[in-house]
Amino acid sequence: MPNYMPYLLLAAASLFILTGILIRERRFYVLVIHLSFAGMIYIFEVFNLVVFQAYEYSPGIVRDKYLDSMIGSTVSNFMTVPALALLIAYYQLRWKWIFAGAFTLGGVDLLFVHLQIYTHHWWSSSYTVITLLAFFWMCRTWIRSVRHGKTLIPYITFLMYSFCVADSVFFLFLLSGWRRFQLGLYRNPLRDDVMLTVIVAFCVAFILVNAIYWTNKRSYLMMGFTCILIGQYALYRTGHLSLYVSPWLYSTAYAAALLLISFICIAGLRALRGNSRYPDPDQ
Repeated sequence: MPNYMPYLLLAAASLFILTGILIRERRFYVLVIHLSFAGMIYIFEVFNLVVFQAYEYSPGIVRDKYLDSMIGSTVSNFMTVPALALLIAYYQLRWKWIFAGAFTLGGVDLLFVHLQIYTHHWWSSSYTVITLLAFFWMCRTWIRSVRHGKTLIPYITFLMYSFCVADSVFFLFLLSGWRRFQLGLYRNPLRDDVMLTVIVAFCVAFILVNAIYWTNKRSYLMMGFTCILIGQYALYRTGHLSLYVSPWLYSTAYAAALLLISFICIAGLRALRGNSRYPDPDQ
């Protein structure tokens, strides 16, 4: 059996859960919460997977082992864990379901290790269960605060949602081979690229969120765009960004990506405000 087959089955199960909730609720707000949970997981995985190299995924999709691991991680981080967290949090499921979800994924962790399509370096399946118990409980509590409109929680939720969107879009740039970030922190150039991609994605999300969240004025969004583009130019001029296509082609694609991210972020904020008790700042 190919390595990628269990990953595909896990992705299909995750999509089944997410699609079921979306069909039942018919609200974009559901997807916003899912992606905000994914953004939280991205932060966790930056340290666990990139910095401390706790484990390694092996779906066998591409030849480069590190890039293959990054692609494999998207099944867990972007789909499976946030989908279960959404199910538990949105419907406020009790502790028995939190335990069931955590131990089920712990079993999947063990199975993937047994199949040799996932490797622990210093991590263990027991750590997976413990962290998932804590994360699922946090998500169940978190969504209540989002609904009640406590100012800081909706803001962080929107930031995590926007970070997930930005990082996912910029990961496509990494896969395209059009550019390469060079942080100079790691010997492996792809590990270096992934790390700086995450940092840039968070910075872009932070700028856009603060340009959109506090006011609806377009001038602030344009100022945010300007800062982001200046940052990209600075990375290019200092040698931290290498281009393998025409600078004009990359700039056009990057500007289009920023517009797409902004549109998705604005749609997400409207969904959050439509399902929470905190007011629009311009009303």
